[in-house]
Amino acid sequence: MASNIFAAIIMVLFLFAFVMIIYFLVAEIPLPTIPGFKLPCVERWFCTEWSKCVNDTRTRTCVDDNNCNTTKKKPIENDSCSNPLSACGNGVCDHDESCRLCPDDCGRCNGKTCLVDEMCESGHCVHGICRPGDPYCGDDYCDSGETCESCSQDCGTCPSPPPPCTPSWDDWEDQGCGVNCFDVGLCLVTEQCQKKSDGCGNHQYQCIVDDSCEIPPTTNVTK
Repeated sequence: MASNIFAAIIMVLFLFAFVMIIYFLVAEIPLPTIPGFKLPCVERWFCTEWSKCVNDTRTRTCVDDNNCNTTKKKPIENDSCSNPLSACGNGVCDHDESCRLCPDDCGRCNGKTCLVDEMCESGHCVHGICRPGDPYCGDDYCDSGETCESCSQDCGTCPSPPPPCTPSWDDWEDQGCGVNCFDVGLCLVTEQCQKKSDGCGNHQYQCIVDDSCEIPPTTNVTK
């Protein structure tokens, strides 16, 4: 009994998901994305114009714009001239078709809603809208590859650079007697290492004789 109820719940959820997908596709409303889920590659073939008939045969070349490496939906490239030419809805974007004239074959035009790249003529479905490229500046999303410099519309105005630093040197400060005085080297024991800064990250050093520096007393050694 419990297994039958569980199976019925699964079936209802499946039917609901199927109906919602059909609704979104018909209404051209983008479905929410699922992290980590990637739809399979959808073949989208484009064919050249049919050649002139030779021995009751015409030919053309068809290329999959999505490079799915499958040929399940590949249209014929050789046909008898006695057969009528195909029209919109055959799954092939022929030379005289476009996204405006036949979106079913050529994909949707830029600005139309989409679910995946394959639904767009440009091959770029960006945040549920067909765009000429990805990322697209002007869609209110600051995507990877966009910055405040390249697309202030999406990423906002860049902050103003800080004003230039104006040097203002401090007074000399004692650092110690007989120490390593950075750029000027080691000071004598009777010299004071001094440092001053300009407030902009620059420093100066000097060793000067200072009476406050004590000379170590001489140690007498007795035999």
